[in-house]
Order: sequence, then structure tokens, then C-alpha cells
Amino acid sequence: MAVKAPAKEGKANKAVAKTLAGYFGVAPSSVNIPTFLRMLECLWYDASMAKGLKTAKQMERHLKGVANHRRIEILSMVAQNAGLTVEEIADRLDCNFKTISEHTRRLAQAGLINKEYKGRNVAHTLSPYGRTFYDFLKRFQQF
Repeated sequence: MAVKAPAKEGKANKAVAKTLAGYFGVAPSSVNIPTFLRMLECLWYDASMAKGLKTAKQMERHLKGVANHRRIEILSMVAQNAGLTVEEIADRLDCNFKTISEHTRRLAQAGLINKEYKGRNVAHTLSPYGRTFYDFLKRFQQF
């Protein structure tokens, strides 16, 4: 779904939108430059992952994902019980549903958990990076 560019668009953005539109065969007004840049970033991220090296910015994203005691608890809980929903997590932590929902969103955004939509519920599982962080946190906790 294409979203129109903002009304206060600079000449450079218009030129980029026109170039992209020509390349992809779409109308310039249907090109959303921020979305396109995010897509490029994801492609670059996938390419860098193939090399096995992470940039400082990628590491920061993962570290910020666990930079909260609730998110650490959620990560641990999901590691031990794959497929938990937000409601189940909120009940077990005796916490507000909206708070847990925001924390799981941030963990997913950081690439530490995966969300699987099952009707109205969302099951949460650890991603490979989430497993790595969980293992690190378990070892770190012992020191």
C-alpha cells in the first residue's frame, strides 16, 4: 500500500521520488521515500547478516531491546514457555495488558522475539538473536 509523500516535500525528495517511480513503473505520488529507505535498510541488514558481522548500530538495537527489567522478564518467560500471548504474560507478571503489549512490541522491533498471529491472539517465541541474548543474560546473572 503506497502512502503519499508529505505536502512540504523538498526538490531533492521530488527528484528521488520521480527516479524511483520511473524505475519501478509507478506514479511519483505513490512513492513513500521513508518507507523505501527502511526497505533498503532491511535489505542491507540482511546482506550484512549473511557476512555474520554486526555493526554498532545493529548491536545497539538489540541491546536497547533488553534495556528494561520488564523486557528481560518477558524474554525469559518466552524462552521458557514458547507461544505465550500478551494476556498470559500480563497475568503471570501481574502487569497491565497495554504495558506488556508495548514491551513485546519493542522486543519484536529489536528482533529478539517473533510474533505469530493466531486469530485475535498473538503467540510469542524467541528469535535466534533472542535465544542468544537469553543465554547471555542467564550467564550474566550468575556473576
